[in-house]
Amino acid sequence: MTILERKRRREEKRKSISILRRASFTAKYARRPHNHNATSTSTRMTDPLQLNDPTAALIKLEVLHLLENKRHPCTVFSMANALMGSQEIMNSYARGKKAELNFFQSIFQATLNRFTGGGTNDSEIKRRYDYVEAIRRIESRPGGHAQTLNTWDEAQEVLSAVFDFPPEMQLDNTSGIAKDDAIDRFSQSLNALKIRDTSIGLRSSQKMWMEVSNAALSPKIIGDIVDDLDKADQHMSRRLRKEYEKSEERKKSKAIEELERIRLENEAKERMAELMRPLTEDEKEIVAEAIHGSGPDHEILATFDADSVTRASMHTLRPGGWLTDEVIHFFYVMLARRDEEMCKQNPQRKRSHFFKSFFITSLLNEGHANPAKNGTYEYRNVKRWSKKVPGKDVFNLDKIIFPINQNNMHWVCAVIFMQAKRIQFYDSMGGDGRRYLDALFQYLKDEHQDKKKCPLPDEDEWEFIECTSDTPRQRNGFDCGVFTCMFADFISKDCPLLFDQTHITLCRERIAIAIMNGQAIM
Repeated sequence: MTILERKRRREEKRKSISILRRASFTAKYARRPHNHNATSTSTRMTDPLQLNDPTAALIKLEVLHLLENKRHPCTVFSMANALMGSQEIMNSYARGKKAELNFFQSIFQATLNRFTGGGTNDSEIKRRYDYVEAIRRIESRPGGHAQTLNTWDEAQEVLSAVFDFPPEMQLDNTSGIAKDDAIDRFSQSLNALKIRDTSIGLRSSQKMWMEVSNAALSPKIIGDIVDDLDKADQHMSRRLRKEYEKSEERKKSKAIEELERIRLENEAKERMAELMRPLTEDEKEIVAEAIHGSGPDHEILATFDADSVTRASMHTLRPGGWLTDEVIHFFYVMLARRDEEMCKQNPQRKRSHFFKSFFITSLLNEGHANPAKNGTYEYRNVKRWSKKVPGKDVFNLDKIIFPINQNNMHWVCAVIFMQAKRIQFYDSMGGDGRRYLDALFQYLKDEHQDKKKCPLPDEDEWEFIECTSDTPRQRNGFDCGVFTCMFADFISKDCPLLFDQTHITLCRERIAIAIMNGQAIM
């Protein structure tokens, strides 16, 4: 039975709701005009960040879920931790106040973005950093671990130190009708469901939908929105039906998959322990001298072929430093040396290649003097670069790893898994990276046509993976370069990304010792 049918049965048994309440409900949740001044690029970090309606709704839903958890108290710190880990909230805030879409428009827009790329601009990157910094201020609040929150009002009071929530429109006092919690929760849940990306996991969508449908059964909810709700219900039912058609087949292999998962997890932990081993005393001395030692800034501390690193660049490896491209590029060269050694030890292993960030900059004409060409794809700019890869054939490689400097503001990483026919994007701030996935696939097609004189075979077998929710996230505004180095470090050794923000100081030391020793840690 659909939501609409249940609703109509309920309505047959109760008296119709007054016109006054209908008007009040409609007024309360009417769309608000767009505030074009919300979160300008000049916002100081001490000023509260202005939230749009969708972002505020998602934050409220996240906090309400914490408050409903009876097993664990909701503290200021746990609330901040949950908000930091919510990719939906960060994406919603980063994208800013755009035109509000209904349920079906949001589905269309999500599909459109997959074809157009929806590139990340300077403003969006800055807003991601602003959001992280705001949550860090909540995390560092004195007594945050001990301060328990019991209501949304208490939580909002704490969050108001860093967020400027949109004003809630009050019901008409002349109606004599108080604000209704059931209506409020229903509206919040429905709005959150509408603005969620269609790429979100089915379980999360189903859980949210159950909240909406259960709330809709309340006699407090009036009928204005029921027709739209029923359409959305039918859409969700189709998604669920397709998913559950596959469930029987998954159940048969569940036990085998679980055993394989445990085996791979144990192997991953072992590789993680090897990769993140503590430095020896001698190595610690080398690192201390390199990143904390004194001397002329222009003094060259490491060289390999045409690449070098100065003392000033090594100093950026100190905690809190924003890595220079000189450090990141040199570390990628050290990863390439390690990869070469690993292939010598195992002749069956295919080589990987590590481009510098100039590759993407050239491929997409980033920073081009001609505004009409700036940011446009142009294969001829990099058509000769494949002569520098091992074997001079990108299609015979295992992986191709690209560090990407987004507008001199943020470091990310993209990887072509050549043999697996997959291109994946890694961003410690959670950007989707669709623009880069599309550009790299077009590069492969153009490269194959240019070098092999025929189209790329099996184009439809390639998989494109935007930044996933389990990709390690930075919790500050300066560690993106370190994460970009570690993405390449772990991926090039076929190790899952098991590191997180707590490992970053050790990661900085790993980068330093790799540069000073002339090869990444094996």
